[in-house]
Formats: sequence, C-alpha cells, structure tokens
Amino acid sequence: MERIVEEQLRIDDGLHTGSIVDVEERTTEKGGFKYIDLHIKFKQGEKEITLKASYPDYLSPTSKLGKLLGRFGIELNPGSTIEIEELKERRCLFQTTTTENKGGIFANVLPDTVKPAVKEETIE
Repeated sequence: MERIVEEQLRIDDGLHTGSIVDVEERTTEKGGFKYIDLHIKFKQGEKEITLKASYPDYLSPTSKLGKLLGRFGIELNPGSTIEIEELKERRCLFQTTTTENKGGIFANVLPDTVKPAVKEETIE
C-alpha cells in the first residue's frame, strides 16, 4: 500500500475557535479511570483539525466537568440528571499548548479554557 508522506502538522499555541463535534465516554486500560472526551473541530489556515479535551467522569458543581457544563449555562443541581451530549455542535473558544516528549510533539487543549464562543470573541 502506498502513502504520501506529509509534513508534520503543528498547531499554533494560543486561542482558537471551534465546534464541539462529539462527546464520548472513555475508560483507561490501566487503572480503569473514566473520562468524558470532547472532540473539538477547528480550522488552522485551510486545514480542518480535531483535538480532544478530556475531563474526569465525575460530576458535581465544583468538578472540572461540572465547571465546564456551568460555563455553557447548564444548571447543576445535586440529584438532577444532566445530558452531557447537549454540548454537541456548540461553538467554543479554547486554548492549546504544545508539549514534546519521547513519543513526539503534541498539541493539547487546556481543558479549563474551553468556554462558549460569543460573536465578539470568535477568532477566524
């Protein structure tokens, strides 16, 4: 099978505007830790990119996941049920940073920076 070798994609560090295109549950193989992953799609130049922001699957008004939902205006009342997939298709602002380790160079979404995008804040 043939493949075209492409240049390594580098995501610019800083603020981006995108849309949450998927929300999924994930359990790690080691330790069985549960996470909620947001898949955020955005454009850098002409290239469409999707990155993940991960949150521990624990929901309270003060948890990382709870604060995320609160930023999107979802009310959290102890004992109530929340549909996290309500976040799908929401426009958002988020910040990325690049890290490098033995495995390579990676762009990371800073989970605490994901928030709703309002028209004035939209970066294109």
